Amino acid sequence: MKLATDVLAIVDEIRPYRLGEQLAGSCISISSNIAEGADRGTDKEFCRFLQFSSGSAAELETQLTLVKNTGKYNQFPLDYLIQESYEVNSMIRSFMKKLSPQQ
Repeated sequence: MKLATDVLAIVDEIRPYRLGEQLAGSCISISSNIAEGADRGTDKEFCRFLQFSSGSAAELETQLTLVKNTGKYNQFPLDYLIQESYEVNSMIRSFMKKLSPQQ
């Protein structure tokens, strides 16, 4: 949720607006899918939602890298946000392995 809060703090400044909307959607999706999966009742279902969450984290990292590569948003902590999205995804994937060792 910290990552989402940090990303949401900058999305209104990103142009085109659609890219800002995509950033918002992917960062919100990470914690939302974790919460929804945790409420599903089985580790198998939880892992499925963790996969969605991991995909959203990868999407967020890609979108943030694209924003950084434009060179127009140097006032934002993009390197930090990219690193955080990578680390969040690593944690999600590690958690998935613990829940489902056969994967």
